[in-house]
Amino acid sequence: MAFHGLFNVVDLIIVGHLGAGAVAAVTAAGLVHMGVLLLFNGFIDLQAAALGRFLGGKRRAAAVRGAEEAFTVGWIASVAVGVLLSVPAAWLVGSLIHESSAGAQGARYLSIMAWGSGTMFALLTGTVVFRSYGRSLFPMAILIAANALNIVLDLAWVHGLWGAPQLGVAGAAWGTVVARGAGAAVLLLGIASLPRPHIRWWRLRRPGPATREALVRGCVQSLRQVARVAALYLLFRCAAGGLAAREGDPAARDLLDGVGVALRLEMVVVFAALGWGAAAASVVARNLGKGLRNRAEGGVWYCVLGASLTAGTAATVLWTWQAGALRAVAPQMTLSALGAGQAYLAWTLPAWALLAAGVVISQGLAGAGSTKTALALDGFLYLVLLVPWAYSRSGSEFSPEKLWAGLAGTHVLAAFFYAIVLRWGGWRGKTVAESRIAVPSRSGS
Repeated sequence: MAFHGLFNVVDLIIVGHLGAGAVAAVTAAGLVHMGVLLLFNGFIDLQAAALGRFLGGKRRAAAVRGAEEAFTVGWIASVAVGVLLSVPAAWLVGSLIHESSAGAQGARYLSIMAWGSGTMFALLTGTVVFRSYGRSLFPMAILIAANALNIVLDLAWVHGLWGAPQLGVAGAAWGTVVARGAGAAVLLLGIASLPRPHIRWWRLRRPGPATREALVRGCVQSLRQVARVAALYLLFRCAAGGLAAREGDPAARDLLDGVGVALRLEMVVVFAALGWGAAAASVVARNLGKGLRNRAEGGVWYCVLGASLTAGTAATVLWTWQAGALRAVAPQMTLSALGAGQAYLAWTLPAWALLAAGVVISQGLAGAGSTKTALALDGFLYLVLLVPWAYSRSGSEFSPEKLWAGLAGTHVLAAFFYAIVLRWGGWRGKTVAESRIAVPSRSGS
């Protein structure tokens, strides 16, 4: 997972050489689009569990139907996302950047990514299908190749290298969509090599009960992460709006330029924590299934320790090289943008270890089937408390630093409450950590 975060940094480095406003455009559009990907990822994770159990139970026809239903959900979702995000793209991005040129670039980037969402949905679904059949190396190789192609296409289309047209920020979006599409195409063609009966990925199937429940429960499970992304979007909107009103639109653009780089560096740690969290979820599910509650809790604490040490080490290194790291990603950022990025890091870096701890514990709780607790905690802390507090601070004495301090404090509170839930929460009373969709009835196949 950490390597995915590092790839995102490399992707931003390519855009960061374009100058003022480029990083802001990608950051604003990326925050909006990320929520959609998180929702689909939650669905496909639960659908993968169902496919694995179908195949493990020698119910290959049911697995084929489940795979075709998953592709159908992806095709329908891609059209819906294209419409729902591209129409208000200018407003969604412009309300963050407050600068017409960068806002237009961000809106175009978001529209391209929105209409190209189907390539990512197909890539995720195809990967899950191959892994369910026990063939993990092939999709892994495709994902690596797609990421490499993405970098090459970004360099070509963003900067006009090798005779390609120079598309600027939009080139990064086209590079991502085309690279994902190429990877998805290879996976879809490769599906024909799987054992019979063949999966007809182009066939539109009405989702059955198991797929519908995976869709509902997966979205609910992902809403915790969506709540944090939504809070960040609203927090940045508050900060940018306050600066634009006080110092003008360029100040808001510079804020998002600097904070956008800092946030992309932070996401490397978050993705690493998600990797530890996946391990924690597996430990909890396995041990609760055996009735070993204390061992399940102990496994989560070990994962918390690993994630916190990783995040703490990264924070310590970055604290020493803040300016150098920000300049390395976006060498043409203005002094104002550099200061904004450093101000964000000054408040959030000390909280990285606890941010990682909260992410791991929430994933561990998901392994016990306890998703509502995590959703309630994150929704309350980040959306009900943090966002209204932030907007109440946007008066005449507005300062973005106060918002970053509030964000860091919320990370600390979240980790504290997650630790309480892990130690004394009701999840310990569960005996089997399985989703209700794990073993659907044969009549539903």
